[in-house]
Amino acid sequence: LLKFGIMSTKITRGSTISDNPQWMLSCRGYQAYKLVNLLDDKDFMKIVETSDYFKYRPYIRKNGKRFVVSTHRANRSLHIGTFDSREKCIEVFNKYIEDIKPCFRIKSVTKLPDQEVLYDFHLPKTHSFIGNGFIQHNSLSREIFETVMSGFLAVKSSPVENVKQQAKIKVMKELNLSTDEEKSLFLDNQLIISGTAYYDFNHFADYWKRWKTIIKSKGDIDKLVQAFGDIEDIQEGLNYKDYSIIRIPYELIPKGLMDEAMIARSKATMHSGTYLNEFAACFSSDSNGFFKRSLIESCVVSLKNEIKFQKEVILFHPVLKGNPGKKYIFGVDPASEVDNFSIVILEIHLDHRRIIYSWTTTRAEYRIKVRAGLVSDMDFYGYCARKIRDLMEVFPCERIAIDSQGGGVAVSEALHDKDKLREGEMPIWSIIDPIKLKDTDVEVGVHILEMINFSSAEWTSDANHGLRKDLEDKICLFPCFDPAMIELASIKDNSESRLYDTLEDCIMEIEELKDELSTIIIERTPAGRDRWSTPEIKLPGNKKGRMRKDRYSSLLMANMTARTIARDRHIVHNVTEGNFASTLKLEKTGTDYSGPAIFIEKMRGVYD
Repeated sequence: LLKFGIMSTKITRGSTISDNPQWMLSCRGYQAYKLVNLLDDKDFMKIVETSDYFKYRPYIRKNGKRFVVSTHRANRSLHIGTFDSREKCIEVFNKYIEDIKPCFRIKSVTKLPDQEVLYDFHLPKTHSFIGNGFIQHNSLSREIFETVMSGFLAVKSSPVENVKQQAKIKVMKELNLSTDEEKSLFLDNQLIISGTAYYDFNHFADYWKRWKTIIKSKGDIDKLVQAFGDIEDIQEGLNYKDYSIIRIPYELIPKGLMDEAMIARSKATMHSGTYLNEFAACFSSDSNGFFKRSLIESCVVSLKNEIKFQKEVILFHPVLKGNPGKKYIFGVDPASEVDNFSIVILEIHLDHRRIIYSWTTTRAEYRIKVRAGLVSDMDFYGYCARKIRDLMEVFPCERIAIDSQGGGVAVSEALHDKDKLREGEMPIWSIIDPIKLKDTDVEVGVHILEMINFSSAEWTSDANHGLRKDLEDKICLFPCFDPAMIELASIKDNSESRLYDTLEDCIMEIEELKDELSTIIIERTPAGRDRWSTPEIKLPGNKKGRMRKDRYSSLLMANMTARTIARDRHIVHNVTEGNFASTLKLEKTGTDYSGPAIFIEKMRGVYD
């Protein structure tokens, strides 16, 4: 329908003949008129020609003893309310029509004299849009493009006419007649792959490399064979003149088309690699940070990137509710002003860890939710502590790692504040360390809170190198990501009426986490210590600042805590076996001492 310029709405309803839902495409208003006109259905046309599809009408149906009134707006059914009588439904409907903004039909679209180009865009609620006659399919995965879109392009718009024309050209060749004029009448199907440049290992860069190779070959079969292998089957149909690459960096677009101040700000604040991708149309070979982008992408599970443990292929997606049989570790970065308050949750398995949830907020977003009546907590850190507790109800938590600096102390106090506890909840206290005793060790509650000190150079170094090692060994994994999953998440959020903290938000938060991770760089301080941070940027007022890294910090704490817990479970405690000589038997079998292997090996046989 999009190819005919007809917009529709996808809806579902229950079936009376099976358990499977029924899917329908609904067209209303002017879209329905265009569809009927296209089908040339005379019966429908008699109805449509006498109707005014720009006039809103109430749809009233009886539901028990009451009446339900609804209408259509923007190609969607809009529920207005349920009332005791038809008269009340009409009264409320008329009041609704008076209050909404009027909708006027576009009479014409004309280019202004002082403008160079006329842009006519239509943006439906989808990842695709229509502009200047082109149908733009955004966020296509490689599989969808190669199996669906390419299949459509292989079929001519007028296949019968094309067969006749090809037969005519064949006869003309046999008669030694010129076929140039006939060939010029052909207009092959056009394919435009467009988008923002990305990293070399992305499929967009693969197409760019292949097309560039074909163009530079200038039809030389030897060069093509060297690049692609044996291509005898496609040799006749492959014409290098059919391929074109157009690179449009920011400097080449018409002056004034983009905001110069915004471009300057982006150049000053963005990571250099991201700026080259977004504004210079350059494909990057890899990120230049401590965590290479290629390394990060290699840890993203998918059908093409198979990661196996014990011969089982790992494949998982972000979730809003965990598995009751699994254990989870929370990483919490309690920033709120400059950076985000961030939570990252890891799912613990015997041989690997999965990043399955991410959430961020700021004090500004919190105030908006308070004004909208979406949250009841009047204290920001109390609101964040409540979010942690809500997550603990759906993700069985084994440990919460939180930064001790910033708002970490305020969050920890809110977690054991008895005034903020609901029925059945227990206070959350710091973990009990048998070596370093604390006053809170005797408190009644759950001791799962671990305060992380980022000022410790040893801990920071071990955590960063440990995370990179886990990524290299495919121990810490990212969930599968594809456009279809985004659309399914959006449908699920709408079906469950989620207004915020949606599954789609969670998916995009994890994508932001990957972006943050790829920008982390390692620097050497004047004191000679290593420091992991983000590149410097310029803030308003010519001040210096740094890019955000809150999600990265949360992941770092969660992963290091998981490594520590896994290591503690395998500790062998040294035990000396023996007693007073008078109580020992003359002959004794077994080990006299259990300890480090390096000591035991050197002491073996000394007293024999």
